[in-house]
Amino acid sequence: MEDLRLIANPYLLANETINNISKIDFNDKLKNLLREEYNNIYLSDKTILKIKTIIDEEISLLRINQIIQECLDSCIHQVIEENKFDFCLPFD
Repeated sequence: MEDLRLIANPYLLANETINNISKIDFNDKLKNLLREEYNNIYLSDKTILKIKTIIDEEISLLRINQIIQECLDSCIHQVIEENKFDFCLPFD
């Protein structure tokens, strides 16, 4: 009965394959990507783990920098809003 339902609605089958792809963890995806991109070089699991660690560190630094930038922007806008710089500069 299930097979007939899939034939009648192949969209259900498509959803099933999409869900299976998303269940692959990041390490396996990274391993597959690196081995495909650099197929002429042997990449051990230890090397792939080092690469993942470097990626994680870079992402962490990006997040920290983004948070710092947002805080600084917020402080600058708050100071500007609270302290209207109403002064005139002579142009002569």
